[in-house]
Amino acid sequence: MNASHVCTQVGYEETTTDFATMAQAVVDAGCTSVLLVSYATDGAGIIEELAGLGYSGAIYGADGIAEEGLAAGMSDTTLVDGIIATKPAAAGTPGMVAMVFSALCAQSADCAGGIYTAEAFDAVTIAAFAAFTALATPGLAAQDAVMGTGQGWNGASGTLSFLANGDVPAAGFCIGEFSTATDGTVSYDCARSWDPVNGITTATTE
Repeated sequence: MNASHVCTQVGYEETTTDFATMAQAVVDAGCTSVLLVSYATDGAGIIEELAGLGYSGAIYGADGIAEEGLAAGMSDTTLVDGIIATKPAAAGTPGMVAMVFSALCAQSADCAGGIYTAEAFDAVTIAAFAAFTALATPGLAAQDAVMGTGQGWNGASGTLSFLANGDVPAAGFCIGEFSTATDGTVSYDCARSWDPVNGITTATTE
């Protein structure tokens, strides 16, 4: 795909709350798919405006909308059905911390509607545990305390182990899809994933 396949491109200010004009531009251009590079709140507003104009094409997004919180403020949560959004995959199989954090986060509108919440939680907890380690170990440099703490760390975003340069090895990307249950509950499920070794794979269930 190159620029000749892009039907239109619309930008907006971060403080924008009225998305009618940009939604109309998409419909007027006859676009058959939309890529949202936005956060959950404005992404939801754009989706609602598109639906109001009768848009029926595909909608894709990145990690800014890749959370159940995308539908938190929507009166009709079924508008997110079928939307596909990607986000960095959890580093390793989600453990108890990840599952508990996910459940607790879903109960808070601010957390559910936020992005990088699990990563932020991990950053704060690793820093806190590293601080205690440094205080209990005279002469230990702060960076060494963080590095040591962040080895095999069972976090909200998965199991983390820092590399020598402080990075965490890439685990690929979740290719998630939204769906709405009959009771209105929205789920974002990573039915597919991508990684540098295996490419795109589909999750299997027993």
